[in-house]
Amino acid sequence: MPDRFRCVGEGYAWGAPDAEVVLEDAWRGTPPSWLTRGAARHPALEVTERRGCDLDPVDPGPPGGSLALRAYVWPDQSARHARLAGALRLARAVPAEVTATGAADFLRGLSLRDGTLTVVWHSVMRQYVPREEWDRVRGELDRLAADSGPRRAFLHLAFEPERVGEERPFRLTAWLNGEPAVTLAYAAPHGLPARTPA
Repeated sequence: MPDRFRCVGEGYAWGAPDAEVVLEDAWRGTPPSWLTRGAARHPALEVTERRGCDLDPVDPGPPGGSLALRAYVWPDQSARHARLAGALRLARAVPAEVTATGAADFLRGLSLRDGTLTVVWHSVMRQYVPREEWDRVRGELDRLAADSGPRRAFLHLAFEPERVGEERPFRLTAWLNGEPAVTLAYAAPHGLPARTPA
């Protein structure tokens, strides 16, 4: 639910001041102009539908589900615990449909709508998807990109590690309407802080 978060960094802020989740110092150094321009042009986003998938989804509402999610955060990570607490409050207030299915089957049921931007995004999940399944995912992403146009846009956002020699930097990429993918940022494995690509 990134539209319900607040991001604060050097020279910019975006999102409601009373947001449940605040990403402080989200950017290392001066943020790029595309970020500050975008934040100024779109002070708020209107989300018409939220859907997701997971092979074994955890319901964040009941105490057992929220406790399971809290167990994945290291005890000394107080800032991450605070963000997760806010995210759990958001999940209870703004429900989203999460189906127990794989990514390819989920995407197969997705179609673009006129007058909207459909965003498919994932974060640090590619490494867990078998190659055959990922080939099917790529086919569905290609189908959506081919169906996109001026009236119905499609954006694929991915935050995934990549191997560069012995390093595994995490890269945020955007693929809009089938145009060549653009690297927006590199970041730490857990997302904060981001930095401009070299």
